[in-house]
Amino acid sequence: MVNNYRDLEEDRAARKRTLVVLFGRRFAQIQYYVSALLAGAVVLGFWAIGYGPFVVIALLPVGYAVLLGVRLPVAEGPEEFLEALKGSAKVVAAYGMLFSGGLLLGVLL
Repeated sequence: MVNNYRDLEEDRAARKRTLVVLFGRRFAQIQYYVSALLAGAVVLGFWAIGYGPFVVIALLPVGYAVLLGVRLPVAEGPEEFLEALKGSAKVVAAYGMLFSGGLLLGVLL
């Protein structure tokens, strides 16, 4: 979503039909937040059904994702958008590793 957010004008000119082109940047930002919050809800759901406290550590990248979402509308220039894109990739990687590790520890301990 971050990449499409950045490329809105170019994608419009090329007549691409991405979600950002169809619904706008505000939609993209809301979708980014909703995705992050759903990821957090999944973590809390697993914690609630008894996978132990270790799984909750996966909320850290969710918090960072929300911070990235706040920064996205004020990003200017390719460098700032590239940092947001890198940050989003780090969020996905960290979430996957921390959530998986938390689940594993919850099962083993």
